[in-house]
Amino acid sequence: MPDFLSHILTSTWKESRLLMRDKTGLLVMFMMPAILVVITTLVQENVMEMSGEKQTEILFVDEDQDTVGRELRQALLKTGRVLLVELDQQQDREQALAMVRNGDYQICVIVPAGLSNRLKRQITSLFEASEIPHEDNSLLDELPVYFDPGVLPGFRSHILSILQMAVSGIEMEMKLHAFEKRSKAMLEQIALLMTMQGKPPVDLHLDRLQHTTLTLRERNVRGETLSTPPSAVQHNIPSWSLFGLFFTAIPLAGSLLMERNSGIWRRLLTMPVSPVTLLTGKIIAYIGVCFAQLALIVAIGKFLFPVLGLPAFTLGNDILSLLVITLCSSLAACGYGIFLGSACSTMEQASMFGSISVVVAAAIGGTMVPTHAMPAMMQKISILSPLHWGLEAYQDILLRGHEITAILPNLALLLLFFSATLLISWWLTRSFR
Repeated sequence: MPDFLSHILTSTWKESRLLMRDKTGLLVMFMMPAILVVITTLVQENVMEMSGEKQTEILFVDEDQDTVGRELRQALLKTGRVLLVELDQQQDREQALAMVRNGDYQICVIVPAGLSNRLKRQITSLFEASEIPHEDNSLLDELPVYFDPGVLPGFRSHILSILQMAVSGIEMEMKLHAFEKRSKAMLEQIALLMTMQGKPPVDLHLDRLQHTTLTLRERNVRGETLSTPPSAVQHNIPSWSLFGLFFTAIPLAGSLLMERNSGIWRRLLTMPVSPVTLLTGKIIAYIGVCFAQLALIVAIGKFLFPVLGLPAFTLGNDILSLLVITLCSSLAACGYGIFLGSACSTMEQASMFGSISVVVAAAIGGTMVPTHAMPAMMQKISILSPLHWGLEAYQDILLRGHEITAILPNLALLLLFFSATLLISWWLTRSFR
């Protein structure tokens, strides 16, 4: 084995043993991103439910037990965005409203008794009347929808739009049925006259008015049909993994500061090894920590999240690209840790500045809030964050299905950041070498 490789392995073993001794520090490095990814994903899944991006529970009371109630139930279930909770026959309107008032449910839809019959009579009179006044409130009926006062306006609008589309579809179907019935009566009269004149009858095929010829289908940019939309899990697992990776910069800086301030670094340099060899050993040891962190968070996403009622994290098929992204991100984090250890003179400075800078980089980089949800100015600033480069690379592979060639610019930025921090660190450490 060449001497330089033996020296690197020895330095890596030394750094690994120091890491294993600091069990509290290791626990913080692994548990902090793990706890954050669980809490954040649970909160975001609830926010997605309140904003209408997930299935919403609606308390459904069908007092009508006729066409409107039946059709409205089917229309709501057909959307795939609503989960109906129907009460037993013994539970009445007041009990349903009490459940909304108590916060057990956020929405309650009540189909009043006799609504179907009234609507049928109104639509029939609509076609039979020779003239309808412009403001005839006698033809209006109501489908009451009750909301919890704490429901957000956006969520309220989303639910009302779903209900309005369902109600409009039911009303239009009943109007088409009434129109078809009246048209057939008129066609029978016309057919009788044509028969008397010796002409063949005409069939307008009115039954085909309800035949659907146009539909919407959600696809991704590659033209594939989306079976399930991406969840908060697919965003949070890579984003908080990156957050944990970059937080390893703080203990790495602490290790370098401890050796500097205790004189160990100077004694190590008296040995027949170069500073590059010593730093390479540190980098390899902390890269191992970064990969272990990623493995823990991915395991949480795949196995713990389904137990908590969340979607399971899916790695996809391009595992190699994900490993390359993790390696480049880990190098960028290690480079930043060496920079902190070189630029700061005390552990307090490194921990304070390192923590704040990583949190800020995560915030503007899209870790806490997706970049597309940020204001335009913040979206422009986000490209300055190395966490943004890593997150974009992960999403290109996991969500957008790109090849590794598409993420090369982001990988190049991460490696350039690593090289720049090492170069600055080398310039700063000339004074204490």
